[in-house]
Amino acid sequence: MADLRYRVWGDIDLATSSDLEAELLNLVNTTTDDLVLDCDGLEFIDSSGIAVFVHTQRLLALQDRELRVVNLGAMPRRAIELLGLDKLLGVAEAEPA
Repeated sequence: MADLRYRVWGDIDLATSSDLEAELLNLVNTTTDDLVLDCDGLEFIDSSGIAVFVHTQRLLALQDRELRVVNLGAMPRRAIELLGLDKLLGVAEAEPA
């Protein structure tokens, strides 16, 4: 199965998470590929943003598809790891060359 890459950038918080969720839901419903969230430009994520990632992962899993999160900066990575969600979200150590 191929990978579809989606760029996540800026701040994902209560004010922006619903827009991200709508975009990811559209991708889940209109594609058949695994989804890679490229977070190279992600500066901040709160619990509402992390919930969007988890919801997307669960929707993909229902379709035997996978979610991977790559290029996480230190703060977003720490938030996800503290919640114990790094394995569930397929957080990669580093983007493969």
